[in-house]
Amino acid sequence: MTPMATGDQDRAPRTPRGSASHPRQAPIRLRHLAQALRLPFTTASVLPYVTGALLTPEPKRMLLFLLGLIAVAGTHLSANVSNDYADARSGVDAINPTYFGFFGGSKLVQQGILPARFFFVASLVLAAVSAGAALIAAFMLGRPALFLLFVLAWTAGWAYSNPPAALVYHGLGELTIFLLFGLATAVGGHLLQTGMPSWDAVLVGVPHGFLVAGILIANEVPDAPEDRQAGKNTLVVQIGPERGYLLYALVTILAAAAIGAAVAKAALPPAGLAAIPAAVIPATAAVLILRSAPHDKFKLVKASKLAIAAHVAASLAMIAALLFGKGTP
Repeated sequence: MTPMATGDQDRAPRTPRGSASHPRQAPIRLRHLAQALRLPFTTASVLPYVTGALLTPEPKRMLLFLLGLIAVAGTHLSANVSNDYADARSGVDAINPTYFGFFGGSKLVQQGILPARFFFVASLVLAAVSAGAALIAAFMLGRPALFLLFVLAWTAGWAYSNPPAALVYHGLGELTIFLLFGLATAVGGHLLQTGMPSWDAVLVGVPHGFLVAGILIANEVPDAPEDRQAGKNTLVVQIGPERGYLLYALVTILAAAAIGAAVAKAALPPAGLAAIPAAVIPATAAVLILRSAPHDKFKLVKASKLAIAAHVAASLAMIAALLFGKGTP
């Protein structure tokens, strides 16, 4: 027998917890939960919803508005965490474990802070909360069929990242985001206030859809090397990150044109035209960064921030126009 097996006194010493061989797990903090949920990105769904809800001149149905808000935000957060779950399973987030805050996932699984199962369970819990709010709102409005809008939105959010559809892997992620964060949220906000569909809600939803798709495109530029390696066939992967700025500039131009069309069709009051420079100014700065540094992830963080700012600024300008600009000549 070898000395290693002769008795307790000869056993190899255990490596202490917290050493290089057994890293101590970092404690879970509130900031980790916010990081997992990607809370700052909820503006992408909440602001289009609010815009759609404000289209009706009638007094607002506040309980229905709040239930819809819970359904919209919860569905968005459910999609966020399911995206991290899918990327943990596919291994794409492990290719580059650095956390950048605005793209590349939360990295909490790769850092050993939260298990992948947490994201799966969190996605289902958030979906259940959203479903409850959506179901109550649909029955309060007397239109149970409206619950189908929630079902379709949640299904699309799950299918965005997860198999068998995995839409983002097949070049359909940008279109999915356009439909969900533009048309679905704005139309949903209006439906809960009126119970009736409206072309005005579609018209104000379109610029939201383009601008939120622009956020995705700005984030796809720094993610392109990892996405290509993992088989994520995003539009930026297809055209190359060096040309990503052209795609982002295109959706910005389309958003500006859509705002103009919404004003021309009286879906927005004339004051809504202020949303055009509100979007274009930060978006232009983002384009310059995306063009000059398509491979510098640290510089591209600023481009992602500017893309978010473009959507938030334009959204607030549209909301302000709906609240205060109806008397503008």
